[in-house]
Amino acid sequence: GPYNYEIILLSEKSMITALNQINLSILFITSLISMLIASFFGIYVQNNISRPIHLLRNKVRSFQDSLEAPEVTIFTGDEIQELDEDIVRMARSIVNNDRKRKAFFENTSHELKTPLMNIRGYAEGLKDGIFSIDEAAEVIYEESESLRTLVESILYLSKLEDATHDRYQLQLVDLNEFLGGFHQKMSSLVTDKELEFELNLAQSVKVMMDDDKMIRALSNIITNGIRYAKTKILIETMIDAQFVEIRLCNDGPQIPESDLPYIFDRFYKGDKGQSGLGLAIVKSIIVTHNGTVEALNLENGVCMSIKIPYTPTPSKKRLSEKKVKS
Repeated sequence: GPYNYEIILLSEKSMITALNQINLSILFITSLISMLIASFFGIYVQNNISRPIHLLRNKVRSFQDSLEAPEVTIFTGDEIQELDEDIVRMARSIVNNDRKRKAFFENTSHELKTPLMNIRGYAEGLKDGIFSIDEAAEVIYEESESLRTLVESILYLSKLEDATHDRYQLQLVDLNEFLGGFHQKMSSLVTDKELEFELNLAQSVKVMMDDDKMIRALSNIITNGIRYAKTKILIETMIDAQFVEIRLCNDGPQIPESDLPYIFDRFYKGDKGQSGLGLAIVKSIIVTHNGTVEALNLENGVCMSIKIPYTPTPSKKRLSEKKVKS
């Protein structure tokens, strides 16, 4: 109709004030709880993220100052723990390489000192008339040759372990063809020592290798074998599911059990040893080919066993099945 109505709600002022106080109390309590939650979360973040990172930083700085390998101290069960483990492994590797480097230089200086002292001694004796020309010349020549071999081995081993200067040229090679050529190449050297040189190969397989490096490794083993063999040297191969084994054997005296764990170490010399680097070079080359090498004592001699992975070839049956499908 023509009339308008207004509804007015009246309340006492004290009730509104009470409601406002309740709202303020609720807001205060909510803010306090939020601050407590934020503080708790901050402490959690510090303990689980910031604190481990600070520990990692201090561990790296401590290692930088002391060069002592640390231990794993973070056990958070996440990527930070994995990072801590990686840092510890890296530190141990650095310490180990540093020790090897120091030992290498110490051994190198010692090995170089011996022939140099002999050369100097005989040169002074020749000058003073103590030795005859022929006697001094023979010793000086022998020591010079020994020194040349040692320096060449040191330089070659350094190149092998420095990938930036001497990279491996790996190619797929037929192993039997390679060993056949190697046998022919070394035959004159072996037969000159009145030794038999046998080659006994299993079925041929394809191997990823650097020809020149592998020839150097096998040559070092054969050269060592010539010094010890009585009547013959044998090269043979054996094949299993994953590796092909190249065995280089001779019928010389067995290696003392006390020497077996160390014969591939640098500058470790056995009986009739020369520079002490020949087998260290062998190990470096074989390891780079993802293989292993070990010395074995046999009933009638000694054998160097080299195992390297080969590339499996599809069987004739599989090839025929592919042709049928195509």
